[in-house]
Amino acid sequence: MTQNFSKKELIDEAHALLMSVKGLSESLPEKNVRTIRHNLTNCLNDLPTQIETGLKKEKKIDKIKSFVTANSYLNECQDYLDILSHLQYYKPDDMIDRIEHIREEINSPEIIRNIEIN
Repeated sequence: MTQNFSKKELIDEAHALLMSVKGLSESLPEKNVRTIRHNLTNCLNDLPTQIETGLKKEKKIDKIKSFVTANSYLNECQDYLDILSHLQYYKPDDMIDRIEHIREEINSPEIIRNIEIN
């Protein structure tokens, strides 16, 4: 994925990823991986809002904090997907690519360059 998203598309992509992860989570057996299922369901809940908030912040430090938090959500989700893959409950698909692309977008020079120094 090399496409650059507009701000709205980035937020929409984060929301689509959230829905995909929730769908995967709901398909997991509740018995064997209950904690992972629960944590996977919740790890991205605030991602779209966090990205949107970061894009709207005026102070540089507030924007950076929002994007660091968004990155931590993406890392946590990827960690759970890796665990599920090792346990053979999940076969890696485009979700990992989508996580990486969102991560690239929020860490892109264009986003950083547009941060005003206040």
